[in-house]
Amino acid sequence: MKPHPLPKTVAPLPDELLSGWLSRLAAANYCDDAELLAHIKIDTAHGTALDLNIDAVAA
Repeated sequence: MKPHPLPKTVAPLPDELLSGWLSRLAAANYCDDAELLAHIKIDTAHGTALDLNIDAVAA
């Protein structure tokens, strides 16, 4: 099942970390980071790893 699109979007800022953008996106949609990650089916345990340059196979 495909998740519904979020009602509000925010553009990433120059040199912004992915975690910062996700936090702003969550705030714009009145939820917290964990709820946003669950909505897009990413385990919250991997949230901090999103800022690192890790390839998909290693993740």
